Amino acid sequence: GFRRAPLSALAIVLTIAVGLGLVACVFTLYDASFLGNAIARPAELFVVRRPPTPGAKVWMPFTQPEYEALRRDTHVFSGVLAETGGTVDARINGRTATCRLVTGNYFQVLGVRPALGRPLTVDDDQAAGGAVMVLSDRGWRRLFAGDPAVVGRTAVVNGAPSAVVGVMPVDFRGFDFVDCWAPLSLLGEFRRAAAGDEKAPIDPNTRLEVIGRLAPGVSREVATSALTAWVAGNPEIEPFRNFPKTISLTSIAEASRVMSALSGLLLFVPLFFAFGLVLVIGCANVANLLLARGVARQHEIGIRLSLGASRRRIIRQLLTESLLLALAAAVGGFIVSRAILAGAVQLLATTLPPDIADQFALAAPAVNWRVAVFMVSGAIVSTVLFGLGPSLRATRAELVALYFEKSGLPPR
Repeated sequence: GFRRAPLSALAIVLTIAVGLGLVACVFTLYDASFLGNAIARPAELFVVRRPPTPGAKVWMPFTQPEYEALRRDTHVFSGVLAETGGTVDARINGRTATCRLVTGNYFQVLGVRPALGRPLTVDDDQAAGGAVMVLSDRGWRRLFAGDPAVVGRTAVVNGAPSAVVGVMPVDFRGFDFVDCWAPLSLLGEFRRAAAGDEKAPIDPNTRLEVIGRLAPGVSREVATSALTAWVAGNPEIEPFRNFPKTISLTSIAEASRVMSALSGLLLFVPLFFAFGLVLVIGCANVANLLLARGVARQHEIGIRLSLGASRRRIIRQLLTESLLLALAAAVGGFIVSRAILAGAVQLLATTLPPDIADQFALAAPAVNWRVAVFMVSGAIVSTVLFGLGPSLRATRAELVALYFEKSGLPPR
């Protein structure tokens, strides 16, 4: 059937491919921003904070000795990690990069395994362990061109050698878009390099953000009570002015450390709506084209019905044809989406100043199974949108009227 009407089939595929490709661009960006984060059981993760009063919106960060005491003396968490309160700028092999300094158990607590090499360990957190770092997927591709043999290479970080020990998978970004993670023991070196003073002292009271994973069977309320009792009875932890010492637990979603997929979807709704309209308009045009084809196929459909084929079977045949067209359009839509994203990246790379462009991971988001499922689902939805109506209309053939029309005899 497609061979008998190639121009019609080609027009349908191209029309749907453009609409699907535009929607796929938006979904790819949404997926890379909000769905691609392979943190295990994020609902169990809570930010540990010290508000001056219960319910207060301000909070006191922890020092490293206070974090060590919490990790050692409390048992409401199955794992506790700490990280710097913000990202740290660095230069890796002469290129600007963004790093996060974390404790050695960072990846173990988050429950993620590297794609290459190994994660950071507690031994890496010792100052004598040597400078090491773990790359994010974006840092691996941006700084090392996706070299599969990057593990074991030595990079120059802020003028000092550092070994690459691992690369995290593409669907993990932690709590920020960073290029690498390094042990907390390197914080002094990073800050000395930023200050341009090789003799700048290391601040032992560096403020850290602490995140814990609740132990099995421990609720948020029970953990809050136990931690508040612990901090109130610990004389080594300094109070904030004259306020009582308390602890609050805030989920990582509430703390805006990891925005939920639903919250991110609300941000992308206008884009999905705008480009979805293009797809709907394309489906409407394709439906009109299929209606015209249905009129031209009345004789064929009438013969099938007269030979005993049920209307349901004819509709199934026509929807199968529409689905094949939509799947071909999905392949074309994938090509369109990658071309649009690559073109946008190229435009930004040539428009932005080099110093600014180098600070961003200017690369099209990687393709994963979620994008493939979205394309196939889009093809199925498109089949219903443009194929069901014409199929129902085409199978309403009046066999007697068709007989007199084809025979040239006047109807009785």
